[in-house]
Amino acid sequence: MRSKKAQQKSERERRKSHRVRRDERVLVKIVSSSVEDLAGKIARCTTHDISQDGVCLQFEEPVPVGSTLDLRINVHDRSGAFILSGRVVWCREEGTNERVYAAGVEFQREGSDDLEAWRAMAGEDRPRPAKIERDVSRRRSRGEPV
Repeated sequence: MRSKKAQQKSERERRKSHRVRRDERVLVKIVSSSVEDLAGKIARCTTHDISQDGVCLQFEEPVPVGSTLDLRINVHDRSGAFILSGRVVWCREEGTNERVYAAGVEFQREGSDDLEAWRAMAGEDRPRPAKIERDVSRRRSRGEPV
């Protein structure tokens, strides 16, 4: 059995895009699941982090790997919500005193307008290399457009 540290490293290596820590409200409908009682269930949860290709969600109960989800993600500094679909690729217990489960959700339905808008929004949060940051700071100090 692999250690938790080795498992986390393995998950980071598989990620296709950069993750940004964000706490956003999400309404989730479990469309399908290997646990019959979960299909059709609605849950309110929050994001732990986001990327252009998926989110890490915090649930009060575990959601089986392979479950498909419909997501309505409200981003606090944007009007409207993103309506996205995804598949749970991992799920594990996070809390020690409270039962909190983190689930990695990979987005599906390439080409949807909301997915493209999400990717543009999530890409804005990517950290910039130091050289770009210096250039941006220099331009701002001169009053030039960035």
